[in-house]
Amino acid sequence: MQNRVHWPTSTERGGTHPVYRTPGLHFLPWRLDDAALQRDRLPAPGELMLWRLRAEWDATTRGLSPLDIPRKEQHRAIRGLSPALGKRYLVSRVFLRHTLSTMLGCTPAEIELHDHTEGELILRNPVRSPALEIRVAYAGVWILLAMSQRRLAIGAAVPEPVLRQPVQSPFDDARDRLYRESALRLCLPHDARDTRDAWPAIVSQNGAALIAETEAGGQIHVVDLPMPGQICAAVATHEPFDTIHAFGWPGG
Repeated sequence: MQNRVHWPTSTERGGTHPVYRTPGLHFLPWRLDDAALQRDRLPAPGELMLWRLRAEWDATTRGLSPLDIPRKEQHRAIRGLSPALGKRYLVSRVFLRHTLSTMLGCTPAEIELHDHTEGELILRNPVRSPALEIRVAYAGVWILLAMSQRRLAIGAAVPEPVLRQPVQSPFDDARDRLYRESALRLCLPHDARDTRDAWPAIVSQNGAALIAETEAGGQIHVVDLPMPGQICAAVATHEPFDTIHAFGWPGG
């Protein structure tokens, strides 16, 4: 029987989120404008590099040129479902390409990315061994970028208000759903991910770290990430991370 997961509604202010106190996990916050101090290298084994930025042309991204991304990605942004979706796609791609160019020692235009599925990217050029896993998620006004040598999934959810129920209820429901969907992306084929009976069960919780168990008996490790307000975000992997470098989080 799976454990019921309960999370405090307190957010990231003052380091109160359990990710800062989870045994065996080093969650290291950095200011986004200090990211250049750390992003001149690829993530080491056991590390996750995580960026959080606003989907705006602000002080962080204003100096980055959208002309450095391929014409097909510019066209995809223009043909987005809405101007807001196109904008956050373009901001995320420009920031990602400039970050990767620093890490890989090449120009942004030399980077070749393939959209395997929504939020899952494959770096085709320059070729890396082991392969670099890149994931993107959107959470309200925020863009989340994740990089690791390990296969991973990242997800975000914004709870919808539910009338005549305590504030805690929609918050917990959104998190509960987010954990399973993040884990589901790692253990099921894309065409089977709507099978709710196959959702992994959360079997243990340690601070901000959870373990989900699949029907085949495998384990997926999920980390709850601190976010403002009631936004939920989580990252999942088959092996637990030792260190998370979190650029754009307070406390850096």
